[in-house]
Amino acid sequence: MPPPFSPSQVTDYLDILSRIVVGSDTQPWYTQLLEPAFSSGKTLHLLQPRCMPFMFGTIPYNAGGVPLHIDIQCIEVQMLWRESASVINYELFKGYVQRGGETNEFVAGYDFLNTTGYDLNINVWYNSTYNDNTAYSFIAALRVPRLVNAISNAYLKFIRGSGVDMLLEYVKEMPKVGTRFRLDLSSLLSVLFFTWIVELLFPVMLTYLVYEKEQKLKIMMKMHGLKDGPYWLISYAYFFALSVIYMTFFVIFGSLIGNFLPIYFHEDCTCIFCGIFLFICQDSHCDWIHLCIWLWLARGISFSFLC
Repeated sequence: MPPPFSPSQVTDYLDILSRIVVGSDTQPWYTQLLEPAFSSGKTLHLLQPRCMPFMFGTIPYNAGGVPLHIDIQCIEVQMLWRESASVINYELFKGYVQRGGETNEFVAGYDFLNTTGYDLNINVWYNSTYNDNTAYSFIAALRVPRLVNAISNAYLKFIRGSGVDMLLEYVKEMPKVGTRFRLDLSSLLSVLFFTWIVELLFPVMLTYLVYEKEQKLKIMMKMHGLKDGPYWLISYAYFFALSVIYMTFFVIFGSLIGNFLPIYFHEDCTCIFCGIFLFICQDSHCDWIHLCIWLWLARGISFSFLC
């Protein structure tokens, strides 16, 4: 049964939260840096065996120097005893709000198993719906430590007397939110993929530059009356078209094996397209700059060796 709450006990509002049982309809968050129930502006519910008039109102407090206000409302609760764990499990599910029918939700369920005066061994039932344990978002940190501390504190008071407390003052980034280990081959081999796949286009373009130098294509174009402008435009258009075709096949094959490359289904297609397009532009500009340097150097083979 939740301990009775009295305003004479209130010296620190954060300390009193360790001595009473509270509830909130605010969904939990994946971090414990700041409890959403205190900053969401929603009502904080005090679970008491008997509600008094002073258990309703607004309480001001400071969180790291930031003034906040909490609206509190008392809710009378009852402690129920059931003969077996299966009955507890059934009633917890029956009273769940999304189950349908009459809503009669419970804060928690406890099975003391083989608990003795020297050994505390319990099972704790709680609603894990709002931990958002899916593959598309972070796993939220549920408010289970308070449930465990409430029953541990009640056990100590029963064994050692009402003067013994084991209070959980606060939870701040501990315990850490659960994460799943996922082997991401695209992240582990991204450097190797970039070297093998993306940079393979550079030797092709350098081969074109060598061919252009050997065959004296620019001189032949000038002999036909063309100036430098068409030559630069044709060279850049060739590099750009070659990059577009190459990266198109790269995206197609990456989509076909998307199960092994999570970047294709973890990222939006627009972001992938923009990134690839920027790389194509950068690739074309780089090759175009190489071409300019080649034309300025007397011996192009020395530059290719340095590259």
